[in-house]
Amino acid sequence: MKTTAKVWLATTILLILVSINAQTQSRERLLSFGVNTSVNITNVSGGDFKSKTPMMGYGIGVVMDYGLKSAYMKLGVSFVQREFKVMDEGTAEQTASMTYLHVPLHAAYRINVSENKKLVFHGGPFIAYGLLGKWSADDEGKSRSVFTGESFIKFDYGLEAAVALEFRKMILEAGATFGIPNINNATYDKVKTQNYYLSVGYKF
Repeated sequence: MKTTAKVWLATTILLILVSINAQTQSRERLLSFGVNTSVNITNVSGGDFKSKTPMMGYGIGVVMDYGLKSAYMKLGVSFVQREFKVMDEGTAEQTASMTYLHVPLHAAYRINVSENKKLVFHGGPFIAYGLLGKWSADDEGKSRSVFTGESFIKFDYGLEAAVALEFRKMILEAGATFGIPNINNATYDKVKTQNYYLSVGYKF
């Protein structure tokens, strides 16, 4: 079995266990919605680049929590901007700027720190789809699409892990995503995404 299949199988089993735990422990359910905004640092691994420079991007999204007050499932939909710079031998530095629709499906566990403060750990798979993207060459002042020709494919997926501090209705979170597939259309180089983020959210 391939590594990717093992990862998805393990995550599915974890989510099922969380759901069973929620059904067997208590009839009380948690269903909440929230919004968040984030800043992130994106880079890529692999690829035959002379240099790779991470850059800052932004995101905005909505989230939903369902389960018990301690163990639950966390779903979300967000628009995330990813940017980084790369340089090949004999070429100028180029900036990739991409906007993705990002959808996580996570298992989460909440720990009470005090009456108003809670610590949350969550993780699981994500899928992302590129909506917009362009390459900008520093020496040309021109741009071209990221998602055409021998550039990047639109579909990405992988694993995500995060830790959050909840204070009343406010949420401060730090996390990371690691892409699994090769997003490069060119067959001679494998490129995978890496993203680290900090977000602030509000729970309704």
